[in-house]
Amino acid sequence: MAIQVALSRQPKAPSSGVCRACGQAIEAARLQANPAAPTCCDCAAEAEAEHQRRRKLGGRG
Repeated sequence: MAIQVALSRQPKAPSSGVCRACGQAIEAARLQANPAAPTCCDCAAEAEAEHQRRRKLGGRG
């Protein structure tokens, strides 16, 4: 029982190969490099660029 509870608390790794941000297929090369990747390369790059913009402005994120 305790194992089932612990497993239910674990975050679910995306296994569908679909980007959670845009809904498009995640590139095969990205999934080979990181099978748990939640986003496609374009959305990951966009998120990273946004993160960098916020850091430059002194915001968190």
